[in-house]
Amino acid sequence: MSALAGLCGECGICETFGLGQADVDLAHEYLKLRRSRLRPRYKHGCPEASPCGRKPGYCPDKAQIRHETKNTKSRTGRRAVPLPGPLVAMRRAHAET
Repeated sequence: MSALAGLCGECGICETFGLGQADVDLAHEYLKLRRSRLRPRYKHGCPEASPCGRKPGYCPDKAQIRHETKNTKSRTGRRAVPLPGPLVAMRRAHAET
């Protein structure tokens, strides 16, 4: 999915990683940018009785506390990006197999 967006050239890296299958519209030949990938944030998963002594991101029992994606920051960020014709043909051929 990220290779598809990378070939379009109008997507940021976080927008690219936030894409899903539902964001590709082959019938109308465009890509819907609605979500953005967030940097992970962790908390300790160790019991308080025996802490590991590391930062939360390096804890062996870490737990993620932030959603993986969220809506883009502005209405301008939610947009439709046209897909190049050869890319649409490749994607359709891939979908048929």
